[in-house]
Amino acid sequence: MADRLRGIRKLFVEGVNTSVIKELLDSLCEDEIIKDCEKEMVTENTSVTRDQARCLIDMIIKKGDKASEKFLQALQKEDPTLSTKIGLKQ
Repeated sequence: MADRLRGIRKLFVEGVNTSVIKELLDSLCEDEIIKDCEKEMVTENTSVTRDQARCLIDMIIKKGDKASEKFLQALQKEDPTLSTKIGLKQ
């Protein structure tokens, strides 16, 4: 799964918006995939959406397959259009 995220990283970074990033962070925090301090790291270190997206997806990749799977599920729920565009949904 982490390899799958590496494959969609560029499209995710280019296509995601700030509100979806916030929803993903909330969802991943609720599922205990990331901690509050990690959530804050993504949002507080930069206000540039692409940098937030890079920070988030790289963090999830480092956490491995379980985290990657939860991330993909959350992305499909929060942004079906982007999910389809990057090949997650048909």
